[in-house]
Amino acid sequence: MARIAVNALSLRPGGGLQVIAGLLSRFNTNHHYTILWSDPMSRDQLQRMLTKHRHIDYIKPLNTSRSADLFLWQLTRMRGWLKSNEIGLYLGVNHHFDCGEIPQVIYHLN
Repeated sequence: MARIAVNALSLRPGGGLQVIAGLLSRFNTNHHYTILWSDPMSRDQLQRMLTKHRHIDYIKPLNTSRSADLFLWQLTRMRGWLKSNEIGLYLGVNHHFDCGEIPQVIYHLN
């Protein structure tokens, strides 16, 4: 079972969440997923769309939804968080972040 982190920190209800939910709906449900979120409405929407996945944790790494704070955390602390949580694959939308040796897949909207 792989541990996969999904970065939904900057996503709000709409296109980006639809893409994430669409991708995850086709992923193997035997893996363990961790979705990083900052907006409660986004988390709630993902939870509704991904009800068939049993192994999903929803983690809010910061007590803020401010874009600048979230971006700074991703630049400076996300790499360590991914490593300490033994993440094997990082899935993001639009932005590449330094994840060290952890492979990442970036889905670019547009």
